[in-house]
Amino acid sequence: MLKFIKSNSYNILMLFLTQIAMAVFALVMSMWTSGISPTIFLAVGIFGAGLYVYIVYLKMREVGADDRPAVVGNRASADLLKGLKITLCANALNILCGVMVFVFAFFLVYQQPVKVVDESGEPVELYYTVPGDETLYPTTGLYSDSGDDVYTFDNGKRLVTLKTRYAAGVSLTPCDPDGNELELYSLSGDTVNTERNAVDTWASDLYGVPMVTATFIESMYKAIHVSVFGNADWFYLVMPIPAIIAGALGYYMALNGKRILFFLPELKESKRKRARY
Repeated sequence: MLKFIKSNSYNILMLFLTQIAMAVFALVMSMWTSGISPTIFLAVGIFGAGLYVYIVYLKMREVGADDRPAVVGNRASADLLKGLKITLCANALNILCGVMVFVFAFFLVYQQPVKVVDESGEPVELYYTVPGDETLYPTTGLYSDSGDDVYTFDNGKRLVTLKTRYAAGVSLTPCDPDGNELELYSLSGDTVNTERNAVDTWASDLYGVPMVTATFIESMYKAIHVSVFGNADWFYLVMPIPAIIAGALGYYMALNGKRILFFLPELKESKRKRARY
């Protein structure tokens, strides 16, 4: 296997660099379209994923077309799985990250729901405001590492911070339904989140690092992942499959002198044919 990787290192690296370039393009497009509309966000995402898969198909056709003359002339034996092996090697990091995310997701410990109570022990419906915006945003749920109740009064408890994903790094102001600002306290002093997150445990980094890595290098699938599959962890296992199939198919078809996408231009082969004549 090491010999195969060494002899095909250029093609493996070429596919990986192509993925990184497409990931940067897809990341920029997803950031631009996410604020326009969910439909446009998904449509552009599907286009980006399809374009990436098509480019992988074309690049592996070029490799197959380069190998074909030697195979036809009986100067080399045909390795019909060469395209599959090259694309598997090029997607090794994607596969590793996907497996780690899927496995260690089972070991994550998530924050527990908490409730907000006043001095009389009655639940308080909590809202928050963002600096520069007087709008009251309702919280659909609150979570913390400890799950301790949160109080609207200081009774020897520790002041807590309210955080939400949509205002990362921004100081949020908790309010009651009438817009009155509140200070929040709990026994533990844990940060209170408006979204349920994983508690920092031994599995957090083993899950988080590959998840962030896979999210970036496979940004071309982000819109589909978010809009269709709800950010499901198992989808990281699926992400490498389309490119692997496209690469294996592209090499196989070129090696046998066939075209599956006859209606799309394959420029390198066209140039070869013109040069031959």
